[in-house]
Amino acid sequence: VSEKTPSHLAQFSLTAESTRRMRQMKLSGKEAFKYASDAFSESKLLSKPDIAELRKLQDEFDDDSDEDERASFKRRKSKKKSTLPVKIFSESHALFMILPFVSRKNPPRTKLLYSSWGGSKLRSLKAMINKMPYEEVDVEDEDGNITTEKIMEETPTVLIIRANGKVFGGYATQPWRHDGTTFGDARCFLFSISNDIKIPFHGRQTLPPPPQVEENEDGPRLPAFGVLRSSDNSLQFGVKDLVLNANLNECSSELEYSFGVGLARGSKESKILLAGSETFQVDEIELWAILDK
Repeated sequence: VSEKTPSHLAQFSLTAESTRRMRQMKLSGKEAFKYASDAFSESKLLSKPDIAELRKLQDEFDDDSDEDERASFKRRKSKKKSTLPVKIFSESHALFMILPFVSRKNPPRTKLLYSSWGGSKLRSLKAMINKMPYEEVDVEDEDGNITTEKIMEETPTVLIIRANGKVFGGYATQPWRHDGTTFGDARCFLFSISNDIKIPFHGRQTLPPPPQVEENEDGPRLPAFGVLRSSDNSLQFGVKDLVLNANLNECSSELEYSFGVGLARGSKESKILLAGSETFQVDEIELWAILDK
């Protein structure tokens, strides 16, 4: 558990869950290095791995591997492998490892879609949602006429925010949209980098349910809840858990409506855990797409 994690929230430690995930996936040293160096590589809000440390550990790992090859029979007999200790190298690495992917051979790729570094004219929800990836699809009407329409791709995203010196955000399983409909499922979560905690969806209170969607050719979807909602004027994780306004200058957070870690609803801690205050202005924001390889 990280020193940043409050003791009474230790079971929600982001670093601890990331470490468990690495053990479950049985990552090799090289795979761990790649995850640490590639994840959210352009972010200005998350700490990056120390490349010098990574190279040093990589050299040690390679030396151990060479020695293992020379003593392969002995290793098979003892059933021991020389591998690097499981370790989280940075904030970006820890966040990447709690994303819901299952295959270590084909981990997702992170791509920066939007950041507020471009100047004040870009600091709006509309500008951010406009950066969601679209694909062009040919649609045929009843008369046989074919037109090309832009359809938003089903791309999960990670939102990273800095406000009042705190870094936090959330993972969305479906793309943010302009129309104000609700969407999302139970895999969505919030997180606090500053407190090193993952805040899961518990669904004690939700937004109105989304419109019914037919099953697609990929098979049945996970049950949909009113987890997320967005338009050009507001963006919500849960009922009140994290709410951003159109210009990112009058935002708020109060946990334990839809996401939580067991705090008392309405308590001061539930209101200040993410941003340090119940209302806040976003200082910097990044939107990342989580893409299949």
